[in-house]
Amino acid sequence: MVAARKLALALNIAVLVFPVISRAQTTPPATAPQAAPAVPPPPSADELRAADLLRQASALEQQRSWDEALKKLDEAKALNPHQAYLWSSYAYIDLTRDDNAAQAILNLTREMTEHPDEQNIYVVLSRTQTKLHKLHDAAATLQKLVALDPTNQGALGMLANALIEDKQYPAAEKTLRDILAANPEITNRPA
Repeated sequence: MVAARKLALALNIAVLVFPVISRAQTTPPATAPQAAPAVPPPPSADELRAADLLRQASALEQQRSWDEALKKLDEAKALNPHQAYLWSSYAYIDLTRDDNAAQAILNLTREMTEHPDEQNIYVVLSRTQTKLHKLHDAAATLQKLVALDPTNQGALGMLANALIEDKQYPAAEKTLRDILAANPEITNRPA
């Protein structure tokens, strides 16, 4: 008798609850209207002029006209100190003309902070850190690059090399194993 009452109660609950459950499963939840993706504003006249000055400075750097290139970079910095590649351009002169890797690292670090998605900055910064025998810093910079794009096999290879140079052998071995796992054709080559 007690079992029959429990069964009847369970059936009554099921009859009452099932429609609510089934409506909840078939009725899509109300969602807020999706906002349109933000469209960045067009560049200002100063931003466009700064980008043009940066292009001019780059051409002057290639001609080894360092003082003229620095003037163009300074003009660009006055217009837009956040211009992409501005600080890495200063770093190029620091390295090439002045052989001042320490100052280049400061400029590259600023560039990386302002434009964290520019992957080539990480490569140049890690090479500059290696030049100063800051192997642990170089490995850390490359780990940030790999975090940006874990499929970047070149970055993984550079990271493995930096870890080996820094004597971080277990981390280097793991990185190399990751490369091999992502590229099975490497291990399947005839000797």
